Amino acid sequence: MPAHDAAATIHRTLAAIQAQKEPPGGFEVVIVDDGSTDGTAAILDSAAHTDARLRVIHQSNSGWPGRPRNVGVDAALGEYVLFVDDDDVLAPTALREMGTAAKRFDADVVVPRMGTEGGRGVAAFNRHLKPGPVEVADVIASLCCLRMIRRSLLLEGDIRFAEGAVRLEDGIFMSQVYAQSDRIVFAGGKPLYIAVRHEASGHISSRRADPFEYMKSVVSIGHNLVGSSDRVEDLIGELVRTKILRRFDSVHWLQSSPGDQRMWAKAAAASLVALGELVKWDFGVAAPAWSQRFTPLQAERIVALVQGNRRRLDRLAKLEQLIKPDFTVHKVSADATGLTLHVSASIGLSGADPAASNRRKLAAVARTLRALATGSGTLGATMGLRSLLGRSTVPGDVAVIVQTDTARPVHSARSVERKKSRPGTRKGDPGFVVRVPLDRIAEQGTCTLFMCALDEMPVGAPVLVRLPATYEGEGCGWRIKVKKSGRAVLARVGESVAA
Repeated sequence: MPAHDAAATIHRTLAAIQAQKEPPGGFEVVIVDDGSTDGTAAILDSAAHTDARLRVIHQSNSGWPGRPRNVGVDAALGEYVLFVDDDDVLAPTALREMGTAAKRFDADVVVPRMGTEGGRGVAAFNRHLKPGPVEVADVIASLCCLRMIRRSLLLEGDIRFAEGAVRLEDGIFMSQVYAQSDRIVFAGGKPLYIAVRHEASGHISSRRADPFEYMKSVVSIGHNLVGSSDRVEDLIGELVRTKILRRFDSVHWLQSSPGDQRMWAKAAAASLVALGELVKWDFGVAAPAWSQRFTPLQAERIVALVQGNRRRLDRLAKLEQLIKPDFTVHKVSADATGLTLHVSASIGLSGADPAASNRRKLAAVARTLRALATGSGTLGATMGLRSLLGRSTVPGDVAVIVQTDTARPVHSARSVERKKSRPGTRKGDPGFVVRVPLDRIAEQGTCTLFMCALDEMPVGAPVLVRLPATYEGEGCGWRIKVKKSGRAVLARVGESVAA
């Protein structure tokens, strides 16, 4: 575990590690203090003095986590190493469950199911992937290094973190690990590793990045992934989505200066060309060979980037701001594991009321849509103007975000079933069955349900779920009362439910 100026968070992280239920063979903790100046070093030394499992190595500040992680791997004695950040938390059974999975499947890499605290995001596969052997393509959406890895794989393969200020250094590292791994296992029925976001955190990933150095790292990851799986096209597609396109959504693009827009677009275009060559994709033309792997707006962005068309990127960003999903919940029920919501959804434009005062804005959107439809044709041919104006169902998955009184989302539940039709939906509109597992959020006491579209829709803000009627029942040992406002009030069975 690298540690730097973590005095405000390290106590909780250490307590979670020291409270671990012993995995097979036990465990040691190697902590590399990277030149802390806030008292972190003294905290670590005091903890190591009372717990023989802790070893602390002090070094001068390197400015980046790569070097302390390499020092930790060199000093470790165990068969496996698990990288942990100095402000995150492990579930009490994390090491035992991961160690057991590693032994059972003779795994080279164990990927823990991750949870989040404080609003920090985690990859969608953490919500739905079942524990057991997986492929690289199943977990490629997150290339963070917070994994348990066979130490001999790192030593014999000479796999090390880049030292110094290298963007996506953990992604470069993990892509090398995956390329040399024979067996990867996903572990944990519930989150084992909790990624914590702190308001005052000066996390390295939040610092300003050089566009060309960032995109250079993305291409390096792509080269490492080639040969790691027979699903290399899936890997490159996910890499483009998660590491390139997210830089060009409406939030990032419209808040950037013209100079930053120009540099990021130029760097991204070069990286897309390089990645396309790895899988024989020409990103400059919206060909079905690759465009069908992306949503219409994503495909439009890719073509615009490669063609250097920043005006089109600007129009897409402004359009994305206005597109919103509309969800209708037709039925609510509960069983021993959680809530079940029967939902239908459609695409609309915010402020699309004919009597609204922003008709001029909507007219501009309509012109943009027509221009897109007569351009490369990806967006127009796939969805069409009428569809984007509210006459098409939302493609892909729908999720419920359970938000507590802290006003931060703590859990997302992926839809697990899609029906062709359901009573109460418009004719021809597919309905979704969305599960909300209450055992993961029940300890919060109260929550509010929001909905958003996953992956397939360029939507920034979730939509408050308004239910057709209140619901009251029991599930997971809790009594549940859901109001029309979308607020769910929970109480232990036998206790009164708040009004």
